[in-house]
Amino acid sequence: MRRLGRLLPLLALLPLPAAADETSVAARDILRKAVEAQGKLAAGDIRDVTLTFVGEVSEKGEEHAVTRTYRFRAKDRSFRVHTAAEAVDRSTERGVFGDAGYWERSSKGTVIALSRGNRDDEPTIRQIETERKDFERMLRMVLLTRIDKDWTVTLGAPEPQRLDGDHPHELNRTLGKREEATYHVLDARRDGEAPLRLFVNTSDFTVRKAVEYEADAPGEVRWVYYFALYAKDKDAGIVLPRYFSVYRDTPSDKETRDRLNAAKGQPKVALNTGLADADLRPAP
Repeated sequence: MRRLGRLLPLLALLPLPAAADETSVAARDILRKAVEAQGKLAAGDIRDVTLTFVGEVSEKGEEHAVTRTYRFRAKDRSFRVHTAAEAVDRSTERGVFGDAGYWERSSKGTVIALSRGNRDDEPTIRQIETERKDFERMLRMVLLTRIDKDWTVTLGAPEPQRLDGDHPHELNRTLGKREEATYHVLDARRDGEAPLRLFVNTSDFTVRKAVEYEADAPGEVRWVYYFALYAKDKDAGIVLPRYFSVYRDTPSDKETRDRLNAAKGQPKVALNTGLADADLRPAP
C-alpha cells in the first residue's frame, strides 16, 4: 500500500492520450462525412483516372491558356501527362509506365524511352516524378477517399473557422458569404508525403480550400488550392468541383491573388474508363 501511495501522484503527472484520441476520432468522423457527401466511393474502387484541365497557368508573370490531360492507373502508378499551350501552338507529352518505363514525345512526334543511366535524361525523369506526385496529391483533395487508413488525420483547430482573409479567384462561388460560412480544419499526414490541411465546409462537407506543405519542411507552404462549383458528375457518379485555382501562398486581396496565382480553370474527371497499356505509354 505504501508503494501504491507513492506511485499514484506520479501517475497523475503522466500525459493522457484520451484528448488526442478524441481529436483523431472527431477528425475521422468529419472526413467520413465528406467522403459520404462526395458519393461513398471506396479507395479500392478507383482503378484509373483521366483528368482534363482547361484554363490558364502563370509562369514568370505571364498567363498562358493551356489544356492539360492526365492519365493515371492506380495498380502500378502508370502516369501520362499531355500539355497543349494554345497561344504558342506548342505541346509536350511524357510519362512513366509502371516503375521504370520513363518516356517522352520528341519534337518530331516520336516516343523515346528515357534511362536513369543517361545523365541527359535525368532532368526530364525528375520532372515526371514531380508531376506524378503532384497529381496524386491533387487527387487526394478531389477524391477524398484516397486519404485512407495509412494517413493520420487530426483536427487542425478545435472549432470551425472562417476564411474572412482569403481572396481567391471566383471568390463568391468558392467561399460564398464569408460572414456565414465556417470550415472544419483537418490535418492529414503520412510518412514520406507532403502534409495537407483541408478546410471542409460545415454545411455541405465539401473541401473549399487545401494547403499543401513542403514534405521536408513542415509548416512551409508549397501550394494553396481552392475548389468551387461543386456538382454531381453524371459520368463519374460523384460530387466534384467544376473550378479550382492554385496559389503559391494564401491570396489576401486582388493584388496578391494575381501575383501568387499558379493556375486556374475547369477540371473534368473520368473514372474507371479501362485505361489500357497503350493509353499510358503510346507506341514509338
